[in-house]
Amino acid sequence: MVAQKFRAWIKSKQRMESVASMTWHKDELSRITTRLNGVLSAHLPDDIAHMRSTGLFDKTDVEIFEGDILEWHYSEVPLQQCGVYAITWKNGAFRLGLNDGETLFDFIDDLDWFEVVGNIYENPDLLEVGACSN
Repeated sequence: MVAQKFRAWIKSKQRMESVASMTWHKDELSRITTRLNGVLSAHLPDDIAHMRSTGLFDKTDVEIFEGDILEWHYSEVPLQQCGVYAITWKNGAFRLGLNDGETLFDFIDDLDWFEVVGNIYENPDLLEVGACSN
């Protein structure tokens, strides 16, 4: 069995850190320990937004996490399209979501068209309509 990998957005510090451990008490998350530059810090769950790794990698070999923003480019002639999607967990699977909060797409098999360009906490402006770069 493969251990799940997480990262955490620390709300009070407004920064992303890797999750070293998660402590549970009576089926509730009670503490998250994060690591940044080798330093461990303990946080209460209310100060954290934790995100699971999808186990997938984008076209540049960057690991894709829940909450990441992916840009999609398809440029086979004559069709040229792009889109920006946030990764979300819904109905037992990771999905590509539009900024409307309702439209979700299944992950497609060909991740060669996707690139992680940010995440919903540090780069929410990337989800605005027309945010695709060319």
